[in-house]
Amino acid sequence: MTTRLPQPARNGISAIPGKYELLSPFFSHLINDLASEQINTSHVMDAITDMQVMDVCKTYEHLLKYDPITYRDSLNWDYLILHPHNLTNVVTLTLYEYRFLTKVVRLYGHGLINLSSFVNFTEL
Repeated sequence: MTTRLPQPARNGISAIPGKYELLSPFFSHLINDLASEQINTSHVMDAITDMQVMDVCKTYEHLLKYDPITYRDSLNWDYLILHPHNLTNVVTLTLYEYRFLTKVVRLYGHGLINLSSFVNFTEL
């Protein structure tokens, strides 16, 4: 008989068929207000600073208390995906609103928010 190689160590098999979808109330509220033009970013164009972005987001920061982003270190992101809004369609924003939103994602999203499937933009 030949010697048999030992079996490789295996991680626990997961019975979860897909990632569990979570919603970000902070980004959802912000995107809804951008889409309904309650936040106007056209006056600052693309020269908006991080401090100006944080000043605009100050009124939404109370929602971070309930946002999964706040608990990012205690959640297992291998099994979770975080959606930026609650709609089933793609939200269309202006270019300036989209640039503003990407800065918000960079500042508050911690790499957990992906806008590509949820938000697009027009030139004007």
